[in-house]
Amino acid sequence: MQAGSLRYPNDLGTVLLMLCLGIDSETKGTKTLVLDIESGAVLALAQESYGTIEGLPPGNVDQDPQTWLDARRKDRCRLPRKNRETA
Repeated sequence: MQAGSLRYPNDLGTVLLMLCLGIDSETKGTKTLVLDIESGAVLALAQESYGTIEGLPPGNVDQDPQTWLDARRKDRCRLPRKNRETA
């Protein structure tokens, strides 16, 4: 590795990037992104919207945790194929 660089050469002579996977699950949806740590560039972004459980008393908001998992899975499928291995 070169000093000050987050790019690692591998045995095949190609350079591997240091990537960060970010997942933000909120009340209205989930966003997933792949970020190049060195440059700060967003390489891929996907999002899935969802609602809350209906029929709760006024002022109450709740969600089924499976909804978050399903949204994360859908986001992963929307990422470009080259970024899926990191997701």
